[in-house]
Amino acid sequence: MYIGSYAANSLYRKVSTNDANYSYRLEDGTLSHTALITQANKQGQTGFKFSGQAVFDGSAPGTSSNIYIKDTSQTSIFEWKTHPAATKVTNLVAQANAEGAANFVYWFSEFIKDVCQEIYFKPTHCSGVLCRGFSSI
Repeated sequence: MYIGSYAANSLYRKVSTNDANYSYRLEDGTLSHTALITQANKQGQTGFKFSGQAVFDGSAPGTSSNIYIKDTSQTSIFEWKTHPAATKVTNLVAQANAEGAANFVYWFSEFIKDVCQEIYFKPTHCSGVLCRGFSSI
């Protein structure tokens, strides 16, 4: 499973505790949180989970791609939402607990055009590492 790029190398993780097979998709980078959530929800309905953004060699300056990952051994669905950035840790914990009660998992804080939003996702029909939060992958 692709984890990300570190020090100009790609990092992969083998998950040997299940029969997962991973497929990847690239979409154009997004310029707003609304566009990101719209794109992530569209991909999530087909089982692809937003994994992050990347800039590749040869890309036009200022452009990025959004990376999506799917476990083809299951029929997962991913729903995404955002909240304004929490101003205090205690506010983030309260927000995350409220979303957790609705089965949404905290993903991370995302900056787009100097605006920060807290990102959450809800996995449905999902088991394994794709169902967990960002730090678990």
